[in-house]
Amino acid sequence: MFEFYSISMYSDPYAPTVPKADLTDVLTSSYEFRFFPADWPGGITMDGVFYASKKDHFSCCKPGHTRKLTQPLQCYYFYITTRDPQMRQALNALPVFGHHPKMDQILTICKRMKHDIVDRNTLDARMQ
Repeated sequence: MFEFYSISMYSDPYAPTVPKADLTDVLTSSYEFRFFPADWPGGITMDGVFYASKKDHFSCCKPGHTRKLTQPLQCYYFYITTRDPQMRQALNALPVFGHHPKMDQILTICKRMKHDIVDRNTLDARMQ
């Protein structure tokens, strides 16, 4: 139905953990979701509109949008692609920025996904 392109977390909002390429305007080719666990002065600019990193909020940048991140920032993120027209229609209907009342549950899922997909697939883990 869809494929993960990238998944991880910008975990230390005081250190320059965001890649420099993400600090400039990027034309997106996938669906990029960011989930913000806390309030920070940084955030995301999508198509020229700045959205501050706010606790229990998310962003959804869609293919063809431009985005730029601003530090300090802490968020979980994942990028997905899909060829399914119904899935694309559903993803395109999502707001670009919003609040979700069950963000704690979403963040728990993000943490588990990051652990299962990213942390367990490091070079050290593959060597064991």
